[in-house]
Amino acid sequence: MERWYINVEKSSASYEKKMKEKEDWQKYLSCNPRPDAFQEAELTTYLTTYNETNRIKNLSIQDVIEDFQFTEGVSYNLFYELKKYQ
Repeated sequence: MERWYINVEKSSASYEKKMKEKEDWQKYLSCNPRPDAFQEAELTTYLTTYNETNRIKNLSIQDVIEDFQFTEGVSYNLFYELKKYQ
């Protein structure tokens, strides 16, 4: 019985890894610039880059709306991913 459980556990881990790889590949193909909500490094890079760009100054209203919508999407992705694990 124990051997069966180990095989199921390995299969599950393998499946999860394959699904994550597939998801990452689909994200790459879609050219989605949003950072992965569960990758702290991607979130940090996004926030740092956003704060360090000169783009923050002298923005038009349209630019502000576009930036807000993009950032809103990033936060939505984060909350959606967190909700999956609650």
